Amino acid sequence: MSVIVAGPLFNLILAWILCMIMIAWVGYRTPVVGGVIDGYSAQEQGLSEGDVITKINGVEVPDGNAYEKYIEEHPLSKEPVTITYERNGLEYEAEITPREYRTPVSGFGYNTYSEKTSGFNVLKYGAVEVKYMIRTTILSLKELVTGHLGMKDLSGPVGIADAIGDTYEQSKSEGTLMIWMNLLNMAVLLSANLG
Repeated sequence: MSVIVAGPLFNLILAWILCMIMIAWVGYRTPVVGGVIDGYSAQEQGLSEGDVITKINGVEVPDGNAYEKYIEEHPLSKEPVTITYERNGLEYEAEITPREYRTPVSGFGYNTYSEKTSGFNVLKYGAVEVKYMIRTTILSLKELVTGHLGMKDLSGPVGIADAIGDTYEQSKSEGTLMIWMNLLNMAVLLSANLG
């Protein structure tokens, strides 16, 4: 029994270790308010550039991936949204009402840039990244089972090798660091899938 558990467990541990290497090297993606639009409720509620969004409607968004996933799964409408954000170590809450302009606009711009970190945060955000990869894998399997994705969307070893080659080709103009980060990211995804 322990041999059966050891393989998947090691793959998850490997994914976590690779994530920690990437996060220690380039940082983690954080949802930071890039600016607010004059006259929108975000400005009226006190949101300002540099605020870090931590929750949307009570759902934690520990990093940029979680923020983008939340917005994807809960598209903005004209309904008010409760944003919890951090400024200077203090937590604040604001209820903003997006405005309709072809699509709903929150009234603030955000930027999910990489923020350097160290120590315990490397462990923490490494685990967050692995959790994101596992969740992505599970949701992809759900899409396959429900028929939203077909057999043409699956890849075996040859497809994976092609994807790695494509990643290398597309990354090489950005430099060695970008090549390594993209390949490490693919290794994390593969390890999380196998775990």
